[in-house]
Amino acid sequence: MTFNAHSQSFISDVSQQKFNQKNPSHIINITLEPLSVIYPLSEKKEFSIQIKNTGNIQYPLNIADEYELSFSFIVYDKNGVQKIIRPEIIQERIRDNFAYRNFILLAGETLTFPLFLDDFIDFDASGVYRIEAQFFPEFYFSDTSEYYLSNAVLVSLIDIAPNDMEINADVDIANINDYSRNIKQYNPDDVVAEALVALQTQNEDLFFYHVNDELLYLNNVDVQELYSDLTREERIQEIARFRTRLFYGINQSDLAPPDYFEVVKTSYTKRNATVTVLSQFMTGRVISNRRFEFFLEKAKDEWKITDYSVTLISRELAQKNLEQPTFIEDDNYELLSDF
Repeated sequence: MTFNAHSQSFISDVSQQKFNQKNPSHIINITLEPLSVIYPLSEKKEFSIQIKNTGNIQYPLNIADEYELSFSFIVYDKNGVQKIIRPEIIQERIRDNFAYRNFILLAGETLTFPLFLDDFIDFDASGVYRIEAQFFPEFYFSDTSEYYLSNAVLVSLIDIAPNDMEINADVDIANINDYSRNIKQYNPDDVVAEALVALQTQNEDLFFYHVNDELLYLNNVDVQELYSDLTREERIQEIARFRTRLFYGINQSDLAPPDYFEVVKTSYTKRNATVTVLSQFMTGRVISNRRFEFFLEKAKDEWKITDYSVTLISRELAQKNLEQPTFIEDDNYELLSDF
């Protein structure tokens, strides 16, 4: 661990102490860096996590001596399947007393922590993996603990002896580049479908991966003038609050997760796209059909959702627009429409 910040050691009794480091002036950036883009499957895989105070005041930072209480990883294989945290780590996190260090991170300063991916996750197959790091400023207590999310990196794990690494380096770097291109070559309808699945499964990170949150926020004309007067740090804070309001109030909004949806039309130019989705919602004994128009823009080879509109439609019109009508038909439900 490298740092310039002042540190002290403490013993925590979480039943008596609550750590609250939130402050509007705190802007923290988390960067994940692999030591290599290729690791032998059987060897330890070391990464570094950098925590930088990009705000304008000092930041009090608590780091547990047992790193699994302060950090974690989110890992997906090339098929989009998430790797699970080792059971031992989950068990280690269930405790009332632990040691931690307190750092005072001045504006512009950076702390770097070395972590081994294998300490958190077991890997039994070679391949390309997408990895993000989590930093829990108030420690990990449950799956609802707040955290900062790092950038995503792609690494290749190969089932080969370390001495033979150099021979296969070019091949695996090519595999990583192919995987990276596959991520960036999502079609607009793929982006919308995966965003809706993220709503259904309450996967906040995946949802906002496919959304340009700033442009979505600025579609509200009432906030545009206020937003233009904010500093960069204040804008970041305002967008963070908007993301929280949007995602955690989603069930009460017109973007609530559908019980069923189908992409029925996609049209796009080089930089803009419109995706039409027919969705069905069940509330008690009432079924409603809605047509969504999602608007996307392409930037840096990635399609992002920037706006949407929603219209309540009749069941007949919904069926008419589907190639193979699969909307739920049940006499026990009442149909709701604007026709």
